[in-house]
Amino acid sequence: MILCCRIPDIPIAALVLKHAVAADGAAAADGAASGQSLLGRPVIVGGFPSERKPVRCASPEARSFGVVAGMPLRQAEQLCPEALFFAVDARAEADLARHLLAGLYALAPRVELGEGAAFVELDGLGDPLAFAERVGDYLHRRLHSRPALGIASGKFVAATAAALVAARAGGGAAPPRVVPQGGERSFLAPLPIADHLPISLELATRLKRFGLRRAGDLAAMPLASVEAQFGAEGLMALRLARGEDTSPLVPWAPPQRMEEASSLDPPVDNLTPLLFVARGLIDRLGARLVEGGYAATVVRMRLEEEGLALAPEAILRLRLPMSSGEDLWTPVAGLIQRQHIRAPVARIHIRLTGFCPAGSRQMDLLARQDGRLEDVTRQLLLLADAQGAHLVRMPELAPAPPLADEQRFRWTDPVEGLMRQTGPGRRPPRGSRRRSAA
Repeated sequence: MILCCRIPDIPIAALVLKHAVAADGAAAADGAASGQSLLGRPVIVGGFPSERKPVRCASPEARSFGVVAGMPLRQAEQLCPEALFFAVDARAEADLARHLLAGLYALAPRVELGEGAAFVELDGLGDPLAFAERVGDYLHRRLHSRPALGIASGKFVAATAAALVAARAGGGAAPPRVVPQGGERSFLAPLPIADHLPISLELATRLKRFGLRRAGDLAAMPLASVEAQFGAEGLMALRLARGEDTSPLVPWAPPQRMEEASSLDPPVDNLTPLLFVARGLIDRLGARLVEGGYAATVVRMRLEEEGLALAPEAILRLRLPMSSGEDLWTPVAGLIQRQHIRAPVARIHIRLTGFCPAGSRQMDLLARQDGRLEDVTRQLLLLADAQGAHLVRMPELAPAPPLADEQRFRWTDPVEGLMRQTGPGRRPPRGSRRRSAA
């Protein structure tokens, strides 16, 4: 079974997320309002009233004044003079898409994020309705709007069910629409072809001339007759009208590896130039991580020394997934400094593996997070990765403290100690690996 989450107002949510992140740091010092101030205000995305462009998306507050997608921006301003106008921000929408993908991927192993909707494969995830409610709650917490949910055996029918839920709910909460396996054709039968089948306007007009206005009318037609009269597009429409959707879910899949290498001519035996070259490689790898929305959990490095046999790889398993060159550099620099270099280095090769979505280590960016213990934990783990696990330990009162002061405390891993303080039910960030106490 496939769950379709029809995500409302993606451009609006992307702007809210962007402004929340930008304003959170500035507001933290004095308690001023953060980027959440966009919530509850009429927002219109598409451009500015002086531009001759259509409205791409409007928040519920703007829609209450009659603003709809597709109308001219100037007309939208006349209907809602208090609205805040924003240009389309493709990068902010891509950032939001990666953030949502990270959260959904943490809930289910097979997730596809499309245009305005997400698809999740439900097989093996327990009760479909219970899981759909979990996904709906997650999206509501992050987007501050209710997604419309549809469950069916294929992507098209699930998306159609979610669209019907969205139309009837009007932006409010509504239960998922479940289409049982085998009931796809009867579910689609009463629906207008022009509104629900992904066909061209020309084909919709031709079908209407033949008296085929609803999906059930088309589904009853012989396959050969439809193919002869309407061609390949008509045949595709007939199969969809019968609920025969064979398009597979295309899940997010991380790359197997990312690598960068550089030859040093002449070879160097000094740590300073070696670190300089390595920083350039890490910056390039970090740019590729940012572009793809990935985070790495394993760094493999090989230093090829002049005149010596090929050295084994140095492997660094990161305690937290890292998604930028700046994050990676500190532990990688520490790894290089710990290597025993016997001869001048002629080539350096760095490879990243163990990928996950970059946002999997992000907290809820739409909420204030002043002084998070997760941030403290992250910095301690970075320090431990750079300087050695033995360097960072946390004192913890022994279960039965003895009288001797030096035995009243035991030294533990900071992950275990701090994560217990974050509250019940909280877990270490995805991808973290606990080490035993020294």
